[in-house]
Amino acid sequence: MTTDTRVRPRDLLRLFVDRPLPAPSAPEWHELTRSDRVPVRISAADLGHAQSIRESYRGDLERSGKEPDSISVIVDIAVLVEPRARDARRAFDALGSHERAIAPGSLSYVGTESGLRGLLDDIQAAGVADGVTITPLAGHNDVDALVDLIRARQ
Repeated sequence: MTTDTRVRPRDLLRLFVDRPLPAPSAPEWHELTRSDRVPVRISAADLGHAQSIRESYRGDLERSGKEPDSISVIVDIAVLVEPRARDARRAFDALGSHERAIAPGSLSYVGTESGLRGLLDDIQAAGVADGVTITPLAGHNDVDALVDLIRARQ
């Protein structure tokens, strides 16, 4: 058995999760990777919007004489994954309207594990964001399982 040692684009992304604290506290934003850059958390309606927000932050820093690479723009993504895309869609459709509600202007992903990994690769490769915050959509998936599948060597 050989070990895949190639660097994937998602390996370069900063990865955050919302870890619920004991009730009634709000979720805690927790980084699973390490970086000395200041994280700037954003929500975006789509990938193009996220990229324009990132470019705006970096441009503002550059114009003020500061280093654009001193920050990492981290975009929120609500996620629901299943082994098959059809099952993910059915699970999403089965959610109640309040569970299905995503904050306006927020990204979501409903699909397969490999599709999510591909999306994260695309986000990094295209310079859309420097990292992501993964939140299970309506608590459908376990956050630890999502992190494991993101890190999987596929």
